[in-house]
Amino acid sequence: MIYQFFTNLVFEDDDNYETLSTLVKGTEIDLTLKSLGKILHFSYTGLNLHDINMDDEVLSRIYLPNQGPPRANNKLQPIPRLIDRIPAYNSCAKMGSFNYYSCDLASCVYAIMAKLEVNWAQIIFDTLVKEHSSSLPYRPYLTFIFKKFKLDLASETNVVKVFKPFDRSILLRMKLIDTPP
Repeated sequence: MIYQFFTNLVFEDDDNYETLSTLVKGTEIDLTLKSLGKILHFSYTGLNLHDINMDDEVLSRIYLPNQGPPRANNKLQPIPRLIDRIPAYNSCAKMGSFNYYSCDLASCVYAIMAKLEVNWAQIIFDTLVKEHSSSLPYRPYLTFIFKKFKLDLASETNVVKVFKPFDRSILLRMKLIDTPP
């Protein structure tokens, strides 16, 4: 069903009204930004990632002393390093290393640390629109969409593995705990 969702996905932009449409098992699925946000229980109003202006006060709480914007999350303070895992697994689709710290992840961590209202549904909506070659993002979220449109999931044999964002080995690698099990 996931492959059908992405194979048939069409993006339409009519007079600033964006819609994602697809056909899965004979069921038409039409998603707007608002409907996607409501289905996933994500904010569909607020700032887009590219509209976030970062100031030095919040940045000083994110980065280790004498560090600037990194390309690896080991340059982050402990709490922002933990916060980094949440958008890395849930909103900013990743295909490579989870240690790589992208501009989008930096904006997500900044927004959370600064307590900004972010349009999380827009991030997911925009990522769904992009061309996908090797990895299909948000597979666990698609289950909620399929359920909303009353698609029968009982016949699906493939199980999407959901990774825990925090486990003991990750906390050890982040140097947030000292002793191995």
